[in-house]
Amino acid sequence: ALQHFDKSLQYGIFDKNLRSYTIYWKAEAYYKLEKYAKSRDLLNEFVLTPGAFSSDEYKRAHYTIGYTYFEEKNYTQAAIWFRKFLDIQKDTKSEYFSDAAIRTGDSYYILKDFNQAIKFYGKAVTSGSYDTEYALFQEAFCQGLVGNQSAKISLLSQLLKQYPSSQYYDDAIFELAEAYIKIENPEKAMEYYQIIIQNYSVSSYIKKSLLQVAFIIYNSEKLDEALIMYKRVVEQYPGSEEAQTALNMLRNIYRKKSDVNSYFAY
Repeated sequence: ALQHFDKSLQYGIFDKNLRSYTIYWKAEAYYKLEKYAKSRDLLNEFVLTPGAFSSDEYKRAHYTIGYTYFEEKNYTQAAIWFRKFLDIQKDTKSEYFSDAAIRTGDSYYILKDFNQAIKFYGKAVTSGSYDTEYALFQEAFCQGLVGNQSAKISLLSQLLKQYPSSQYYDDAIFELAEAYIKIENPEKAMEYYQIIIQNYSVSSYIKKSLLQVAFIIYNSEKLDEALIMYKRVVEQYPGSEEAQTALNMLRNIYRKKSDVNSYFAY
């Protein structure tokens, strides 16, 4: 395909439109080949060619330049170019708009600029055209990172209500529990941890949920119940980091009960 594009560029000496479109599609071909720097050079050339500004490809060029930087893990430049695309893409309900907003959010998330990430994930949620569940979860998660637990709880509750079949459903349940821990509402947190334990036996969150439930019980001075939960972690997930934490807590409980011999026997 690249050879054909090069031939078209020869004719482009006489046909300016043909030349500009050939540059664009050659850039897209290089992008597909993961030659991101070459793709970007051609796209930058394309946006400066006469007639490019009024074309749909002009907008798409900014979008693809954003992706060339994103794929190279240059998230600062990726965010700049995705934002340029968002500024000129007037159709806020298009999939491209939603995707660019999400990738802008991802770039800021990786750069740890969580307030900016929240802003652009929110734009994707408002657009609602592409991967809205992911954008909603990420917006909620970032709200938690900036300490806004009430917003996190509200957004995650919205996700559970609107997308009951979401692939992020157990993520949302676990993060809801974590948010309630942050605002010192262990009873409500317990409800959500128990949902994970009872309904998501293969979830990556089950070990952490068991530990958190055990710790809530421990803090309520129900030591015998806490022993049962910690032993469950040790026996079901031997060798794991969570099992080691549970063993340490078992030792503390037996000490509290003045029954260290039972710990060593266990």
